Amino acid sequence: MSIASCSRSMDLRTSLQEVEELLQFPGVAGHLERAEHLLMSIARNSPSPGVTDAAMKAITLSYVLSTPYPMAEDRKNLKHLLAKIRGELAAS
Repeated sequence: MSIASCSRSMDLRTSLQEVEELLQFPGVAGHLERAEHLLMSIARNSPSPGVTDAAMKAITLSYVLSTPYPMAEDRKNLKHLLAKIRGELAAS
């Protein structure tokens, strides 16, 4: 693994960590927008199609959290997608 790809992988993991923190409190102004921006960046910069796919799906599910009564299943699915991204980034 080159230094550049190692650095990019670390940047993606740092971005994912921030996404997870932001989505703990999706009702705070700006959190969803920032999380969406970071997830889009992860999707665009990841060399893994699995990470790209999971990040795009996570963007969609993150908006569900902004509804007045988000479904527990949606929260569970979002956590699963974020864990998948985390796992794939750690493996790369």
